[in-house]
Amino acid sequence: MKKIGTLISLFILIASSKAHARKCIKDVFSTGLSFDSTTISASKNDPKATLASTQGYGIQASWIIYCPDQQIEYSPYLKHTRYQFEDVKKNSSFNSTSDSNALNTVGIKVTLPKPVSKYYGEIPLDFSIKESIGLKSGTTHLWDEKYMNAKMTAGYNFHLWQKTHQNLVVFFKLGPLAGLSEGAGLGGTAEVGSSYFRKINRKASFKANLFYSYSKQGLEVLDLSSQELGLQSNIVFRL
Repeated sequence: MKKIGTLISLFILIASSKAHARKCIKDVFSTGLSFDSTTISASKNDPKATLASTQGYGIQASWIIYCPDQQIEYSPYLKHTRYQFEDVKKNSSFNSTSDSNALNTVGIKVTLPKPVSKYYGEIPLDFSIKESIGLKSGTTHLWDEKYMNAKMTAGYNFHLWQKTHQNLVVFFKLGPLAGLSEGAGLGGTAEVGSSYFRKINRKASFKANLFYSYSKQGLEVLDLSSQELGLQSNIVFRL
């Protein structure tokens, strides 16, 4: 948690310094809930073991800094997700090191504008540090503690439908990830989804995201792949 706190401070410092250097709107924030399910598959030699969450939920918060002259948006964020797992396939001894796992993600998104004919799209860049669960097989702990991954993705947001005070966006993003703990190697990740935005009043808006993500990573003792399906709902407000 100390590492996470340090990273949060670093990201906020970077974002605020960028905002200070430009004429930017700095009083917009977002907070909300997420409902997630994840499936983790591990294999080094056959058979493959699969671990699936029975439930997952979380909270998230972000600070949105918009610079209209450059049409660039900076958004440092924090997400806290709690999963509960059960073994569902082939290897009944494969499990997480605890029945319930609370994982933290800290990151910063930078959204760059790009016009496309009469529609409008953006290029999202996302850098994050995320905790991953500890794993065990029987009494053998493959990872005694949570380990940390760094992830960098780039993609495209395409405005599929627009109307006064609301729009519908489809998006994709992909990129590399790297383990920050000993024995955690390199990998890759991809995500697709859609986002609905509606302005409630002058000070508040509602935003909902539905997404699917897939990642794969080589570790010292096994290979991991994970899938996540999630729904996020946020209230965006201006102070």
